[in-house]
Amino acid sequence: MHLFFKHLACRLLLAAVIGGGVISSLPAQQADSSQHPLLEARQLMLSYHYQQAIPLLLTAAGTDSTAAEARWLLGQCYSQTGQTAAAKGQLQQLLEVEPAHQPAWSLLGGLYLRETHYGAAADCYDQALALDSTNAYYHRQRASIASRQGALSLAMHHYQQALALNEHDVESLTELAELWLKTGNAAQSSQLLLQGLALDSANLRLWRLQARVAYRQKAYQAVVSAMEYPLAAGDTSHYYLQLLGISHFHLGRYPEAIRWLDFLQQQGVDTEVLNYYLGLSYRNNGQPEKAIVLLEKAVKKGMSENLGHYYTQLAVSYEEKGDHGKAIQAYQLAYKDSGDRLLLYHLARNYDRYYKDKKVALRYYEKFLVEVDTVNTGYQDYARYRASQLKEHIHFSADTL
Repeated sequence: MHLFFKHLACRLLLAAVIGGGVISSLPAQQADSSQHPLLEARQLMLSYHYQQAIPLLLTAAGTDSTAAEARWLLGQCYSQTGQTAAAKGQLQQLLEVEPAHQPAWSLLGGLYLRETHYGAAADCYDQALALDSTNAYYHRQRASIASRQGALSLAMHHYQQALALNEHDVESLTELAELWLKTGNAAQSSQLLLQGLALDSANLRLWRLQARVAYRQKAYQAVVSAMEYPLAAGDTSHYYLQLLGISHFHLGRYPEAIRWLDFLQQQGVDTEVLNYYLGLSYRNNGQPEKAIVLLEKAVKKGMSENLGHYYTQLAVSYEEKGDHGKAIQAYQLAYKDSGDRLLLYHLARNYDRYYKDKKVALRYYEKFLVEVDTVNTGYQDYARYRASQLKEHIHFSADTL
């Protein structure tokens, strides 16, 4: 821990012994006269004139009776005017004499958090929580820091503490739902989101997160329902519109899928996933020419583990168009990438249809039949039947030569 924090942690006990570190007041008349700069500064701060309040507070900081309060207000003013170093300096001086000043610890922690100095920020909020473990805000801030540090279990603990203290804290609820989703527990995330939406049904972030959770659960109708509010609010975020389009595809609503995915393409989105699903939507909508163009683009952009699947769908599109030559090429690339044995069957069929010489087709049928496939029994039965026919055909063709 930073030496500053170690030193102040030791002083907390002493502060409690001598009355919480409260500075003794001066005689009433002197105290009253010294309050004028503070009162004027506070008025300026209420109207957001933080810079004008600073000279008054610097004057008050030179008077013993008002120094502590002046430094606290200076910390706020410097923070609001973007003078982080000066703000931290004032707060550290204040905490030297009043180590039990919880708001100062909180503001100082927020300043370190602003600088992404997560270790120092964590120390500050740990000090604040040591003084008051029932403060839901401190728990939420500590959770946010832990999350940014990658300490997800600690973050979840503090968000849960914040919610236990304030069940209406939608921000903590939302962040905790995000963490549940990130750690693979979509069901727990969904449950929290239902609670959040019951508290705030106009929260755009909650609806977006609900769409992501539903998509993770393959609850595609729930994705469509969750996107109703964001769409009504004018949200056209590319990521969420892509989820919407893909969900319509999985629901078999191909014109709607085309509507949203094509809109994204017109906006300049040109990813392998978009081209793939838009291509499949066109194919299932009876537009194979457009499907082939898009699936070819998906293949060219394909850098993911789905490349073999892209080639397969491209091959199917060529096959449906009757272009067995290109279908064969695509099936070969798909098999090379994925090693899926079912593709051997599709290669055999297309060779069978495209070439008069049936030897290659027979070779692929036999290769497919080497291993028993208990799932695709219909394909295996046809492959045996067709291989038998081709052997007979090749035999009699050889006899006539």
